[in-house]
Amino acid sequence: MEETKIKYPIGQQDFKSLRNHGCVYIDKTPFFKKIIDDGRQYISLARPRRFGKSLFLSTLKYFFEGERELFKGLFIDSIDWNWESYPVLRLDLNTDSYSEPVHLDSLLDNIFKKWEKEYEVKEIGGSLATRFQNIIEVAHLKTGR
Repeated sequence: MEETKIKYPIGQQDFKSLRNHGCVYIDKTPFFKKIIDDGRQYISLARPRRFGKSLFLSTLKYFFEGERELFKGLFIDSIDWNWESYPVLRLDLNTDSYSEPVHLDSLLDNIFKKWEKEYEVKEIGGSLATRFQNIIEVAHLKTGR
């Protein structure tokens, strides 16, 4: 009899990769139902370092993008949900230390350029905050979500 190796996703922060490689996953999707039912506009994820916040946000991303096949066998697959794709604008700030403001500005500029191309946003110039607001508005107008 062949022994099955258990794959623990140490340091893994991408839900899709974790699921596609057969890693152990503790189902946190019951919290999605609470988030949806609660209807709050903002949610704070205050947890210590290395507590799974990035993986949780990655899981939410794939959920709202409608990638149902990733959720087979998990709690959230059993609820009444339309599984339509919603625009997800996820900012990952784990890539640098941002010791200088210009580092953060450069990262945000690159991310915004990618989203502006994806949603065909006309360049309006202005501050990063203005660009971000414009991206959100255009993504909503183009998708209806």
